[in-house]
Amino acid sequence: MGQILALGGGLVLVAALFLPWFRHRELGPGIPNFVRNYYFWDFTLTMLGTILVLAGALVVAAKVFELPHLRVRDTTAKQLAFLLAAIGTVVILVKVLVGVDLDEEFQALVRDLEASGLTLADLGLDIGIGRAAGVYVGLAAGAIVTFGSLLAVKSPGFLSAPKPSAGNTGTNTA
Repeated sequence: MGQILALGGGLVLVAALFLPWFRHRELGPGIPNFVRNYYFWDFTLTMLGTILVLAGALVVAAKVFELPHLRVRDTTAKQLAFLLAAIGTVVILVKVLVGVDLDEEFQALVRDLEASGLTLADLGLDIGIGRAAGVYVGLAAGAIVTFGSLLAVKSPGFLSAPKPSAGNTGTNTA
């Protein structure tokens, strides 16, 4: 069940790569409606988080499709998948919480307006950057991959650590 969730979440995350993650809009008198979409690759945090989550999903996929045994020192593949997905999801969550800053020139304009007692609304302007569907879909997909990887870690059998060889039963007979 865990591996199905992790793989499904990875596929949803791939689909989210093509959705806008943030949207910048400017509306007002004399200003043509301007909308610019930002995608996951436009921001270091979302790109890093997405790559980490996808790497976790790929580790699960490698085990499901029986690619060569994956081990990183004493960490099994299932633990590696969970770790990658969890870190990636947290990184995406940080970007969702932090959002996007408007550029410095625009912030200076807003400060100057406020110093003169005006606001953007007084001028009939509606300018801002907001979160778009892609960032929420990406965050949900990351959480699904993380949860699926966690289930895989807890389930016996799938992605389990190698059994001791016949000569080494793990007990001390001395």
